[in-house]
Amino acid sequence: MLARAAAPKAKLVYNDYGAENINEKSDAIYEFLKDLKARRVPVDGIGFQMHIELDGLNLDSFSKNLHRFAALGLEIYITELDIRLKEPAEAAELRRQADLYAAILDCCLREPACKGFQTWGFTDKHSWCPVSSRVSVARCFSIRSTA
Repeated sequence: MLARAAAPKAKLVYNDYGAENINEKSDAIYEFLKDLKARRVPVDGIGFQMHIELDGLNLDSFSKNLHRFAALGLEIYITELDIRLKEPAEAAELRRQADLYAAILDCCLREPACKGFQTWGFTDKHSWCPVSSRVSVARCFSIRSTA
C-alpha cells in the first residue's frame, strides 16, 4: 500500500523465475497473488523471467498459466526471456530455438492481458549464461553477433 501511495501511477508487478509452466511454484505464486488481490493489496501484474532451456517449456501449460493469472485481473509481462542451448549449437537447434521464441511471443500476443515481452539482452556477447549454466547460445541473435 505504501508503494501505491508513493507512486500512484507505477505498475506493481510480482516478478519471478521458474513459474512459466503450471507447477508447484506457479501454483504457490498464483495462490499468493490471489490472496493479495482478495485483501485488496495493490498488485497490477506478474512477470515471468523465463530463463529456460530448449525443452524446458510446455507451451500448452504456459498458455493456460498466463490465462489463469490474467483471470485474476493481472497484467502479464515476459520480463527476461532467454532460451539456452549448449555449444556448439547445431543449425537445427538454432531453428528450434527461434521457433520457441516465436511460439512464446505468440502465446503472449494471444493473451490480451500480456502487456510486455522482453528478452534478456540482445546478443550473447555479454551473456550471464556461460558463467551460470555452461552454455552461451541463449539470445535471439547468437554466436556471430558483434553487438
